[in-house]
Amino acid sequence: MADVVAQEQPVPRHALKRKEALAAAAANGAASSTAQVGKLHEAYEVLASLDHDYKGHRALAMHKIEAAAKILGSRVGGGGKGHEKQVTSDEGIRKAQSILEGAVGGLIGKPRRHIQEAIHQLTIALRVK
Repeated sequence: MADVVAQEQPVPRHALKRKEALAAAAANGAASSTAQVGKLHEAYEVLASLDHDYKGHRALAMHKIEAAAKILGSRVGGGGKGHEKQVTSDEGIRKAQSILEGAVGGLIGKPRRHIQEAIHQLTIALRVK
């Protein structure tokens, strides 16, 4: 009788990236993941408290932060808008951008790409007047 060799089914590319990201996050330890998620929450809260829209770029950045947090097993949301002057709002955008720049170094895969896109959206937002 002929030996039957089981062939492995190919794993979808997106599943590999997610598995690799989860494995890397586990290897880095829960403490660093918790710190990164904390930074995402902090940046999101800053953005949520701002009054100005920046032609939708602030909201796009917030959606990217939400997506990254979800992949990392957390949820961000809420916050009410303030009633600050444009200069104050711009300072908030810069603060959130700085927080995200501190977080992006410890992220890989899709969460990293989401946060890089959020930083990009905030850069564009600062050009809107």
